Amino acid sequence: MALMGATVLEVRTTGSQVNGGGFYNRVPGTSVDYSQQDTAQLTLTDLATNVAGTGLSSATGGFTTEMRGNLIQISGGTLTAGWYEITGYTDTNTVTIDRSAGSSKTGGTGNVGGAFCLGGALDSDFSAMLVDGNKVHVASGTYTLGESCAGTTGGTAAPIIWEGYKTVRGDTPTGTDRPTIACGNYIFTTLGYCQSRNLIFTGTGASVATIGTVSGMYNCKVTNSSATADRAAIIASGENTFIASCEVICTNGRGIYSGSGVRVINCYIHDSSVGIYDAGTHTTILNNVIDTCSSVGIQWTTSNGHMICGNTIYNCATGIYGTTGSLITLINNIITACTTYGIRLTSGGYDLVGLLDYNCFYNPAGTDRLYVTAGPHDVDADPLLTDPANGDFTLDTSSPCFNSGITLDATVGL
Repeated sequence: MALMGATVLEVRTTGSQVNGGGFYNRVPGTSVDYSQQDTAQLTLTDLATNVAGTGLSSATGGFTTEMRGNLIQISGGTLTAGWYEITGYTDTNTVTIDRSAGSSKTGGTGNVGGAFCLGGALDSDFSAMLVDGNKVHVASGTYTLGESCAGTTGGTAAPIIWEGYKTVRGDTPTGTDRPTIACGNYIFTTLGYCQSRNLIFTGTGASVATIGTVSGMYNCKVTNSSATADRAAIIASGENTFIASCEVICTNGRGIYSGSGVRVINCYIHDSSVGIYDAGTHTTILNNVIDTCSSVGIQWTTSNGHMICGNTIYNCATGIYGTTGSLITLINNIITACTTYGIRLTSGGYDLVGLLDYNCFYNPAGTDRLYVTAGPHDVDADPLLTDPANGDFTLDTSSPCFNSGITLDATVGL
């Protein structure tokens, strides 16, 4: 056996690395969730197992029926260290756990319940023991990682979710109310079928956060402040990955480094060298603001099937830079105040084979297009952003971009 998918876990700054940190409502009406408290409900230092390894006993005792469903973290002695669920109760001295901790072992220490705290030598162990469907609730505060979190892969039916909260679970905090995971030079990794929500990540490593196939990140802020060039705030390496409603900064590198099939939607990506560095194919970049990137706002290196729509790219050296290629959809974007090029391809004699139209280009300090032909419905005029220097990228009421994007017939209703 293993932990149940419906097990929920609690991370708090006031918790402990040695706590159980999780709960499954195994016996509704009887089981009590002891993970939502700072200290363990029970600490024992004389744990032993039976021949099967699933019978856990203590001469000191203190087990109760209410503990069924709680996780006990076992360490020390000859028992196999890790997190186990208490699945059955025999008496105050004996319980059953979900899987073997080793046959006829002795001298173990165990903590039942209590919230876990990121920030030590067990960070990766904690993230690696998660299974399909687990949700980790992260309370407001700052957690300084003690090692990289390698993560694990969730399941197709139920992902693994890390979700921040301010006061109560599910309150969807924003801004500085979100919990902060300070990675330093470590990396927070979630592999396939995992999601991170409502969190702030900071760091200086090769990347700060890495997300895998069929995974996502929502309402997060990720900052890589490294002085080293070409690092990343987020690496999105797998197919069908999404990054939505996030703020991303990478001082000397790439805000988002994406592989194939990644969707970047409604994000604010700014103060980076490259906003989005797309090394894959069939990427969707939709309705983002990309602001003040010293090199390029959006750069692609493999030129097939990208969709770049509805973005505002402001005050970059080059707004969009890509290899000459095929099937690029580039519509309804505003590219303005770029100092070198609004858009450029790597070579002449070609053009984007796809739809390049209904964009606004206004880059008086540079050149709007290089090796790119203007679309017949492009707007070459100041879009009149309200106050972009202070973060307001809405349109002034007199903007020439109003009603200038691609649309269906006026009678359709979109």
